[in-house]
Amino acid sequence: MKAVVMNRTGGPDALEFVERPETAPTSGQVLVEVAAAGVNFMDIGVRQGMAWTETPNPKVLGVEGAGRVLAVGDGVEHFRPGQRVARVYEVAGSQPCAQALLTSTTAVQLRGDNVP
Repeated sequence: MKAVVMNRTGGPDALEFVERPETAPTSGQVLVEVAAAGVNFMDIGVRQGMAWTETPNPKVLGVEGAGRVLAVGDGVEHFRPGQRVARVYEVAGSQPCAQALLTSTTAVQLRGDNVP
């Protein structure tokens, strides 16, 4: 999967578009194909070294996103492949600036068909 990653702090030149391995969801997780990702002040702060300093590089930026569930981990009952979801803030495993993101079920919400 392709992703925007940072290997160091700095300006926009600190970001790279790279290929990363896709991982399968484990218990309590969903894998989401990303259709949209928010880029906001948090991403700028991370890129400039003002936040998530304890998280090792390379980091995949982003805290919000939306897309469709590709796969679910063991024990996941409220989500199934094909459902449209929105992903809200979750630091651990944050990666909406990628083609797919792996996240906990507590960080995603179903999106209705009337929500673009």
